[in-house]
Amino acid sequence: PFTPDGRPVRGLVSADGSVAVTVVPVTSTGGKKVRETVDALRDALHPPSGLTTDVTGPAGISADAIAIFSDVDFRLLAATAVLVLV
Repeated sequence: PFTPDGRPVRGLVSADGSVAVTVVPVTSTGGKKVRETVDALRDALHPPSGLTTDVTGPAGISADAIAIFSDVDFRLLAATAVLVLV
């Protein structure tokens, strides 16, 4: 979001300079590949003290949904098995 000489690019840095956005294209397809790519991207981010980073957009949302629903699938399967046994 910054030019080589350090100036903010219009539209990618907030007016007060507290938020900056950059675009990293994720070309992976398929749920598992997208999640692996986003997890690797998140692991590679090492912001300095006082800064936070986040991954959003379609890839970030997909990776989070896959993580949430993979846990739900196991819980739902376990709950169903317990109900059937009872």
